[in-house]
Amino acid sequence: MLVWGYRGFPSDGQFLESKEAFHLLDTATPSRAMTPQAQWQFLEDELEILPKFRAEFDRVAETRSQQLVEAHERFSRHLRKVDGGKFEVVCPVLTMDVLGIYILLPDAAKA
Repeated sequence: MLVWGYRGFPSDGQFLESKEAFHLLDTATPSRAMTPQAQWQFLEDELEILPKFRAEFDRVAETRSQQLVEAHERFSRHLRKVDGGKFEVVCPVLTMDVLGIYILLPDAAKA
């Protein structure tokens, strides 16, 4: 599982690396309540654009699978394992599942 996000509008292409997205989730503090109608509208908007992220999600999955292969190869080298080949059994299962949607909005009063 990893945390992923974007800044601004999706069309801006300002995608966040997992570390930055997790930091935002970890440090966000609520400043005021939104009406239930506003909450639903933001969620509906995100659910509508979610399919447009498919290519980016696939890229993230491919990158993560390659990182796992590289980590395993480093581990194998540390154990002095010599097998004459590369470890290549990590394949992402696409499409990725979205387990949650968190919408963080800047506080206009603090801007």
